[in-house]
Amino acid sequence: MFANKKWITLMELLIAIAILWTWLASIIAMMNAGITYVDRSRQEILAINLAREWVEWVYQIRNSNWLRWWWDKDSCWLKRDPMIDEWVDWCGDDARMSNENYILVKEVSPSNQYYFVLSGAPAADFDIAQYDPGIDDQYTLCFGTGQGWYACPWQLQPRTEWMFFRQIKWLGLYEKDTSTVGWNLLNCTTSETNTYCNDWTAKEYRFCSKVWYIKNINWDVELCWILTNFED
Repeated sequence: MFANKKWITLMELLIAIAILWTWLASIIAMMNAGITYVDRSRQEILAINLAREWVEWVYQIRNSNWLRWWWDKDSCWLKRDPMIDEWVDWCGDDARMSNENYILVKEVSPSNQYYFVLSGAPAADFDIAQYDPGIDDQYTLCFGTGQGWYACPWQLQPRTEWMFFRQIKWLGLYEKDTSTVGWNLLNCTTSETNTYCNDWTAKEYRFCSKVWYIKNINWDVELCWILTNFED
């Protein structure tokens, strides 16, 4: 009977260890899931802030155009580069925000003033699934320990840090016609001869600021906004 009690005690000990191990494994799994969730939430907040930053910069381009070409706001508010002096046709033949995607570039004027311009980007969304470091690295941002952004190094899988890609997506210039459902989509590009693109009627430039943030999986956020040719 004493031997049976010893076996029962050993069995109880093994069961207790199994229960304890299961409990510890569950706690560890919950902690890992929590850390992963917090990390992803932090990156999502960063991505949202990056998207909002580019929305503000697009507004800055419009405002710079208004200040620089104050006598002809209607024709010049969609210039992609507000600092270029093209005096022919009062901005009507200048490069404009149009049906393509863009990246924003910070440049310095001759008077050492910082300003932003819309620069050409891939015609479609970045193909993050087919990430090509030779092409896409120039569009990437990583968050450094010094609380600053820098171009990401070439990172093979698995990546050790989050990489961000951002892009302005053009949705169209619309003339605000209350008699038309959805309003009228205008096609205003370089050397545009359509006077509807340059007149004083109320218009909306609809665009989205999209940010991809990737590590071992791809996520994205997209903020869509409107830019008008009147004070807003």
